[in-house]
Amino acid sequence: MQPKQISKKKIRKAGNKLAAGQISESERLEALELVGHWRAAHIEPLHRTLLEIERLCGNDSSTILVSRLKRIETIVNKLGRDSIKKYIHLDTLHDVAGCRLIVDNDDEVRHYADLISHTDMFHQPVDHMTKPQDSGYRGFHIICRHDVPE
Repeated sequence: MQPKQISKKKIRKAGNKLAAGQISESERLEALELVGHWRAAHIEPLHRTLLEIERLCGNDSSTILVSRLKRIETIVNKLGRDSIKKYIHLDTLHDVAGCRLIVDNDDEVRHYADLISHTDMFHQPVDHMTKPQDSGYRGFHIICRHDVPE
């Protein structure tokens, strides 16, 4: 099933309405439907990303690769956070879809991050290893981009 083509402006408006929280039930249902379509539009790019990472890992049985689409409820909750709703919108949310490559040590993290950074899908690194988050979280995120006409 191909996701319905919807403008990014319409996606942004739907996300903003949900983040504000004060909309009628019919507006909320319409906005949630648009979020569902936006989420579904990330399935094919996620699949292509997984295939590329699998190719880069080769036969390394010590790696574990998992993926997920963020749940609609989680997307709505994230958009409603006071700390981000002023500068992140649904159409610019980087983690609607994501993969996680789990490896044995920091050297392997850097090795695979380097391999991925030399692919066409590489867009932006986010290094939480050099400077861990306040919570202590450490990891290396790579934001990938797949430009498609739809």
